[in-house]
Amino acid sequence: MRLCLLSLLLSTSLLSVHAGTERPAAVDSNELRAWFSLTKDEARVRRDWARSTATPEIQPVDRAKAGDQVSTVTMFQGCSPNRTGNCELTAKFSIEMPTGQRIEAGGCNLWSSRPLDGQMMLGAVGARLPVASNWMAGRYVVHVTITDHVASRAIDLASPFEVAP
Repeated sequence: MRLCLLSLLLSTSLLSVHAGTERPAAVDSNELRAWFSLTKDEARVRRDWARSTATPEIQPVDRAKAGDQVSTVTMFQGCSPNRTGNCELTAKFSIEMPTGQRIEAGGCNLWSSRPLDGQMMLGAVGARLPVASNWMAGRYVVHVTITDHVASRAIDLASPFEVAP
């Protein structure tokens, strides 16, 4: 699995992407469907996903404090394969701050393999968001745009969380 980094600075690194709305968010764009949430235990979600035939339960995050790590989890279904049979999905992230300012945070490949026929798939990447002690208290919103490059369609999703003082 490929490592990809996104950078956004608030005195510390805010968002990193690694292999792997209003809460939770789901959207259907023609045949492409996607679901996006924030979790504090992405490793468990990925482990449960690999072990189960059913979609695992995800405990969404709605509050975080300094020292917590929040991760994104994106599931999708219905991507369009290219001539070689592979989907080409990307995820582009941004963060909306409590001040209303929206900061672009970069993007990565979400899926570049064959689709699983009719099954919900877990995105190959997620974003980790370490909550630093210098973050202002308030409402943050993680936005993601998922683009199916083969079908030329995109879905915008968002998931908010509060940072406690």
